Amino acid sequence: MNADSTTDALKQAWREQPTSGPTITLADLKKGAGRFQFGIGIRNLVEYAAAVIVVISYSQMMLKIQQPLVKIGCVLIVIATLYVVVQIHVRLSSQKAPADAIGASFLDYHRAAVLRQIDGHRGVARWYIAPFVPGFSLFIVQAMLDQKWGAAFGLSAGFSVIALGGIWLNHWSARRLERKLAELDAAVPGSELDKRSAA
Repeated sequence: MNADSTTDALKQAWREQPTSGPTITLADLKKGAGRFQFGIGIRNLVEYAAAVIVVISYSQMMLKIQQPLVKIGCVLIVIATLYVVVQIHVRLSSQKAPADAIGASFLDYHRAAVLRQIDGHRGVARWYIAPFVPGFSLFIVQAMLDQKWGAAFGLSAGFSVIALGGIWLNHWSARRLERKLAELDAAVPGSELDKRSAA
């Protein structure tokens, strides 16, 4: 037997080997989806707790500070915080699985939940960061009017670092979720999951 025929035989054996079935069962998928939703719930609770602290802090500052621009800035930040809390609930809240979801229908639910989180993470510049810009801008303007250039620079640099860091971190999270979703789609085709559920 020459080298070519040996290579052809190996190729034929490779093509004819049995393909493996889905590597994730419905039970595994439900368990993973439960952990995913639990993590979302914990993250959102942390966000809500932080929002309460921000609202209390800037409300107190508004009462103590005399400069009108800073007072208005505090009001705008409180409003922005409340707006962001609503957006977190609308865009990133956890979602309970339908009671009757099995097989491909459960996979569809989980995929939709992950895609919802991806969309929310990718939009943070618009719905999470941008609402705070007016309030912090008034702080910076007031510092410039008082000729406190160091404070103006510090506020500008600090807000920029936090904003850009938040955007980068959320986009990184979105990319990670996209990779996980691609791995899930490759491991668990919906039709195969229906077969495994019925077995």
